[in-house]
Amino acid sequence: MTDTTYEDYIAAADAAYKRGDYASAAAGYENALVFDPNNHDLRAIYARASGASGNLQESLSVSQRVLGWQPDHAMALATACAAAFALGRWRIVAELGPRWLERGDDTVRASRMLSQAYVELGQMKDAQALYLAVAEDDADNPENWVNYARIALGAFDYLSARKAIDKAHELAAPTAASLFTLGRMHFFLGQMNEAEKFCHQAIETDSEFVPAYGLLTTIRHGDVSDSRLQDMKTLSAQTDLSSAHRSSLNFAIGDILHRRAQYQDAMAHFTAGNALAHEILEAQGMAYRADPVLKEFENAKAAFSNMPEPLQTKLGAQPIFIVGMPRSGTTLIESILSEHEDVYGAGELQSMRAIHQELLGWSVSQGNAPLSDLPRAELERARDWYLEALPERDHRFVVDKQPLNFRSVPLIKVLFPESPIVHARRNPIDTGFSIFRLDFAKTWPYATSFDDIANFYGAYARWSDEYVSEDDLFQYEALITQFETEARRLLDHCGLEWREACLNFHQTLRPVTTFSAAQVRQPLRRTPDHVIERYGPALDPLVSALSSNRIDLETGALLGSPA
Repeated sequence: MTDTTYEDYIAAADAAYKRGDYASAAAGYENALVFDPNNHDLRAIYARASGASGNLQESLSVSQRVLGWQPDHAMALATACAAAFALGRWRIVAELGPRWLERGDDTVRASRMLSQAYVELGQMKDAQALYLAVAEDDADNPENWVNYARIALGAFDYLSARKAIDKAHELAAPTAASLFTLGRMHFFLGQMNEAEKFCHQAIETDSEFVPAYGLLTTIRHGDVSDSRLQDMKTLSAQTDLSSAHRSSLNFAIGDILHRRAQYQDAMAHFTAGNALAHEILEAQGMAYRADPVLKEFENAKAAFSNMPEPLQTKLGAQPIFIVGMPRSGTTLIESILSEHEDVYGAGELQSMRAIHQELLGWSVSQGNAPLSDLPRAELERARDWYLEALPERDHRFVVDKQPLNFRSVPLIKVLFPESPIVHARRNPIDTGFSIFRLDFAKTWPYATSFDDIANFYGAYARWSDEYVSEDDLFQYEALITQFETEARRLLDHCGLEWREACLNFHQTLRPVTTFSAAQVRQPLRRTPDHVIERYGPALDPLVSALSSNRIDLETGALLGSPA
């Protein structure tokens, strides 16, 4: 039997916390709780130490328990938000953050976390408004205005972004970050000469500002000078450069070599970039795992096994959902539609992803209950949440080209029964390699290896085969080779009258905010880009993995399906 007292545990834990030994501190506070289990302050301290030691789920669970007893407990609110933020539980941050802000404790930190949560949830206007308060509170800090400009770009508020950068430049000399942000703004707006100019200025200001090299390479479609390529190679060899920056540089160098038809060397750099990206994901606990993905699809199938009656259509902007794999032609389809005067192209919105996760979480918490058991008011709340997050509501239609929404097709049909669904599909080898050669890992963790790409492609193909209608399918190869015929079918499918302007999408003045922003400014290439003819045996692992997942190597359909 130990003679250690409550006071001993507290003293030892406090000392461990002060010297940064958070695991020992958490253990000490946990032992002290045996003596005083109803001490909510002590439980919040234990939650904070657990979070500091890296046990984020325990930190979140315990702090939430404290908030169940004391909803305005300052430390529990801060700890729960911090743990949820680190875990990517954005809805929890969005729910608790306003309460934390109301207390007035560490408002800058709370505002930054809540703003980022709104960004992740697709509530860009809310994020922008909140971060504006941060910037105005410390109005002489130019970095705040640059950060605000970055968020304003995400909210498609280009005027505010430009004003924020101007404000930053009034306070201090331009930085690489501010110049790069201007470059991104012009890139999204299709003003490629201006975008390129600011990328060069960012590099001249700071030759080690890596993001500018990547954007410059994208703007130039890989057509970069020998001297700039050498700068990138030299920079990528610096051992003190972060893994993330070395990864980005490898992708950019690979694109340049691809443009020069040096395919073997290009593949080596794409592979190196993905290896570094995978290491980062592993360290963050975010690396792709096939089993959790399979489990998530099984949970979704249970939730969708019995669906509620569709909601009544709500007047206002009607979403058009473009779904499929990334790099399958979703941006091309959005570009065609967005040249119609009744359509606004909103890019890859995040709201449906967040709604999907929240409702799936409810189903799992209820023992995999079908969504037909969900109160109708919750469905209406989810629909209204999506509509309120739309960046533009004055057009008849708003295009959401978030590819991952293929998982949510049954839910979309309940929330938006009259919304058109467009399923984009492309040759899976071209799709898979296009994913592999882009710096996609932060968004799509499966992008770092051919095996993982093929595994996720297989899950997508099986899900689409079961839940996505054949009438919604638009095959990329048919679209580019029979362009006008398929474009007319696309508009008819979406309930739109034909417009000749839709054939000239590359002349668009609208902003485009994805990797394809430079491509859509170019006239349509009418022949498929079969990369296997260029890379040959280097793509054998991808071909083999796709075949193992029963994928038709021409169309991308599931083998044995009608398509």
